[in-house]
Amino acid sequence: MESFPREIDVLVRSAQQRHSIHGAHPHVLGMRMPHGAFKRVHENVLVCSPELCVTQMAPSLTPIELSLLTCSLAGRYFPADCPKGFVETKGITSIASIERFLALVPPHTRGTKLCRKPVRTALGGSRSPMESATALLLTMDRRDGGYHLPRPELNHRVELGRAARAIAKTDHFIIDLYWPQIRFGLEYNGFEYHTDVARDLRRELALSEEGITIQTIALEQVLNQTQLRSVVRRVAGLHGLRLRRPPAGCLQARTKLIGELLPWSYGTGAFRRPIYALPEELCTMHDLTRTPRSQN
Repeated sequence: MESFPREIDVLVRSAQQRHSIHGAHPHVLGMRMPHGAFKRVHENVLVCSPELCVTQMAPSLTPIELSLLTCSLAGRYFPADCPKGFVETKGITSIASIERFLALVPPHTRGTKLCRKPVRTALGGSRSPMESATALLLTMDRRDGGYHLPRPELNHRVELGRAARAIAKTDHFIIDLYWPQIRFGLEYNGFEYHTDVARDLRRELALSEEGITIQTIALEQVLNQTQLRSVVRRVAGLHGLRLRRPPAGCLQARTKLIGELLPWSYGTGAFRRPIYALPEELCTMHDLTRTPRSQN
């Protein structure tokens, strides 16, 4: 236990099995959990599955934080205490898997009711906290501060035809936020992004050859409501939607939502580390892409 960077929580079957152990906090889980609730990582060690972790984290997180957690579990990254702010993964679970699990757990399981709406709000396929935050801001209900746009596909792969391949010098592109119905996408450029004008022009021309329009945005556009509304109007217009007057309390809710979703430091783009972020000591120690076999 002394070598583990944080204290851990341990589940036991009954109050009689609760014992005081240095570095561990026992909790009683008396009800029988569905198949897939636990993953075997060693002969005598089971850990909570990502799906069960969502329900267990629900009482400790706000709904927005829970949506962001779901986005990371169902995406290709996970928040971490490292300079980049996250580590890349090949996908830990999916929103469909979490929803199936929620349908199977006993109805009175702690946290289950709290996480149903945040899980429905989350989007899968994100590759960074900023992509998740931008997608949630654009798609959440206006009463919650969002813009209520149709949900995009995140990191959508576009296969290029012959003419487009000749321009792009590649056979495909990945688009950060893509609406296939209107063949329109948003590309987010982070602080680490270095402009390559020639590459950007090739990308734009190649996708145009495929009938796809791309718009680039950065943190400034997301934080500036005048600029972001321009993007929202464009996406809504292409969908044939007319933006209505915001409901009462929408602007206050939006300010609160942005404060929860977006970086606290505009100059660096640094995100607040969530309480579930992977500790620095574990960032390079564990493979978050491995899927242990289930054990009920």
